[in-house]
Amino acid sequence: MRDHIRLLRDIFYTCLTLLVLSTSISKAYATEDISRFISDMGTTKTDEGKRPHWNAIDNTLKHQLTQQYRSPDYDEKRFFTKYIELIPAKAILGFLEAEETICHRQAHELGRAIFRKTNNINETLSICGNSCTNACMHGAIGEAFSDDPSHHEGNTHSQTNESSHQTTSGIDKLLEMMEPFCHTSEMARQHKRGNCAHAMGHALMLKTDHDIGASIDGCRHFNEPGMDYYCATGVYMQYMDHVTSNGSRQADTQRWGSNYPCNKFTTYPAACYRYIVSEVKEERGLGLEHLIMLCAQLPADVRGGCFHGLGAAYTPLIIEHPTLLKVVCSYGGNKEQILCIEGVIEKLADFNEQRASEACKALGSETRDICIAAAQGKMYQLDKPSMYLYRTGIKPKHNRH
Repeated sequence: MRDHIRLLRDIFYTCLTLLVLSTSISKAYATEDISRFISDMGTTKTDEGKRPHWNAIDNTLKHQLTQQYRSPDYDEKRFFTKYIELIPAKAILGFLEAEETICHRQAHELGRAIFRKTNNINETLSICGNSCTNACMHGAIGEAFSDDPSHHEGNTHSQTNESSHQTTSGIDKLLEMMEPFCHTSEMARQHKRGNCAHAMGHALMLKTDHDIGASIDGCRHFNEPGMDYYCATGVYMQYMDHVTSNGSRQADTQRWGSNYPCNKFTTYPAACYRYIVSEVKEERGLGLEHLIMLCAQLPADVRGGCFHGLGAAYTPLIIEHPTLLKVVCSYGGNKEQILCIEGVIEKLADFNEQRASEACKALGSETRDICIAAAQGKMYQLDKPSMYLYRTGIKPKHNRH
């Protein structure tokens, strides 16, 4: 009898928590476009005192740029190509950071435009810094390495052994260059190596004309442990950028299923699902309980990746309500819970360390230490103990020799 009472009590509290969670989600959607937050990134905001001097720009020009940016006819490539010639790039970055809650997706194209103007990757990296949660850098790297490398000879290669590249071209040249480049002075000075690998995933997708399979194979050319995974995150983020801009996502899901491309390319499930879960959530109007069921019914080797994506999808809500981490990441086995917690906390800690700490305190003792370690390592940690959970069907390259 006592066990039955305990079971009924647990069911009651679970239902009550889900009701609170659903209400919070509705409020979040009513007050803010939650999709702005769903992207893979370091999320440290630029301090107000360090923000580029957007306010110093001529008021007429500022008004013109703002109106065009908000226009229904806005085309990001034309927009940034035009204004990069009229306004300093750092000022445009300042505008984006003031205009958008998180300007990650918007700044990809600006980074490309800056590199097209400077034709020098180190100069572009210096301009971009970590603005818009590193997206400017991601776009610049994608542009620099995705085009015919001969266009940028002596610039993108300036920090590598150029003579070793003379007999290769195209994708082979990119594959040879990407790991050395991630250790070069300007890149290494400003960004974690895992962040650079993520940017190279963008570049591989652009270089292969958005061939996911070929790009994932390219990521495995990284020798340093963990770099292959973060490269894959760039591949899948670039896929989402591409299908969002050209409207082809619906055609893909009609042909391959709503979980595409994660149901076709399964080597790095967490890298894929951290973007796709939020899209499936919006496309199908699914709540937490339905997403949990979606993840739970997947094959065991990719299930954890789906729970990682579920955590990433609910990060914006957990930023506002840190104690909800315990609700969102309490399902599945130990592997699924670890991946879910890291899907939330690594990004949340970059954005707000205090909120990450509050979220970790809500967890039980069996997962609290994992959460604290994720908060300390933040995004793009190469040596985290759980890295083996982020691949399926393969071993890291350095273990295959």
